[in-house]
Amino acid sequence: MKANVILKAVVMTVVVMASVMNFSASASNPAQYVTNDEMSGELMTAKTIFRNENGYLFRHLRYTYSYDNENRVTSKEASKWNSSKEAWFLISN
Repeated sequence: MKANVILKAVVMTVVVMASVMNFSASASNPAQYVTNDEMSGELMTAKTIFRNENGYLFRHLRYTYSYDNENRVTSKEASKWNSSKEAWFLISN
């Protein structure tokens, strides 16, 4: 009976330690991408996605939106950042 209780305590300790270590490892690695939404009232006019590398943010993608009089999306453009030319280049509409 005592051996069974000790075994359960050891297993529970191992499970708790594993979950704590997993949580701390995931907290030390921030998200790979960070977004910035640009709003005009309640409408999103642009969304910029930054790549997160060791806490430094680098431009990656940008989406721009156009709306009609009834606040429906009429166009969505995607652009990719070219770091050598330091400019956004359209990849789709």
